[in-house]
Amino acid sequence: MKKFVLSLVAVISIIMMSVSFTACDNASNKSTSYSITYQQGENYTITSGVNQAKAGDIVTFKVESTSVFYTVGKVTMNGNELSESNLGYSFAMPKSNVEIKVEMLMVGEYDDSSDRLSWGSTVNGIIPTAHDSVTSLNIPLEFVGITSGNYISSITDAIYSSNEEVIPTDAIEFVAERVSNGNSIVGGHLAIDLTKVSEGEAYIYISLVPNNSRLGTLIKKFTVVDSQDYQEETMDVTFTYDNKTSYQEGNIFFNIKDTETEVIETIYLSEFIDGKLSFKYAVGHTYQVTCAYAVYNEDKGAYDITNLYLSEWVGTNVGGAVNELDRDGQSGRYILTLTTEGVTVPFTITEL
Repeated sequence: MKKFVLSLVAVISIIMMSVSFTACDNASNKSTSYSITYQQGENYTITSGVNQAKAGDIVTFKVESTSVFYTVGKVTMNGNELSESNLGYSFAMPKSNVEIKVEMLMVGEYDDSSDRLSWGSTVNGIIPTAHDSVTSLNIPLEFVGITSGNYISSITDAIYSSNEEVIPTDAIEFVAERVSNGNSIVGGHLAIDLTKVSEGEAYIYISLVPNNSRLGTLIKKFTVVDSQDYQEETMDVTFTYDNKTSYQEGNIFFNIKDTETEVIETIYLSEFIDGKLSFKYAVGHTYQVTCAYAVYNEDKGAYDITNLYLSEWVGTNVGGAVNELDRDGQSGRYILTLTTEGVTVPFTITEL
């Protein structure tokens, strides 16, 4: 009987000791803190993150991009992908140390078509280095549905380059275009200082916010090439004519000079087919246009030139487009400015 009682006491003691050790072990687990390591990297920051927590604690932190060219991709805890909520990323702390890793994704080319800003239809993403007297390049932007009636008087711009060694941000400037009879902004372009660029690739980010509305955000990849390898970006436009003079059409011609390159192209009316002629217009350039009648004078051994006049013209200037032929002073010289591919320019020829 005594042996039985002693054995029972021993068993009870063992059970109590086991329970005691288990309780101590659980208490130890609950009081133990494990470390949380956040992987550092470029183009993002982590906020609201604690550096240690106990098993079972809910840990919440936020990951935010610090670059307009990158967005947050995959966020993992010890290799397990986490989902984002309104509060950020969260997980239940395991009984082990934790490492948080972040993968960033490049945004790539982006055109916010839901807004009213877009790249010009002829922007091909090629930028030359400076050459000869050409030290700047204009990249057109299209303001869809913007007219002088919108009364945009000022625009706040945000412009960045993804590669400062190729296209420095300070080489890019937004230039607003205003209506001729007021201060309302109806368009604009990016002016690139070619003396600051180097060969390579870079993304350009631009966001325009007018004083009374929102235009939009654009991202596009641009490649800077040596000027010798650069082919001028052109767009097809159509010239037509209406000769209201008494002069023979075969001897009437236009001199069209690119104001940036100083190259002059001479076009006779005899070169028009069915009253039309296709012209390669250099994007972002303006042209000086003159019109004259020429007859060879055998006595002089030279041509007699009679200057002719053209009627001023304004095309469809919608969404920031500028299509017009303006007289340059009181002479017979005119400035042709086009930003719309495929536009038709009617030359109406008159005498003095």
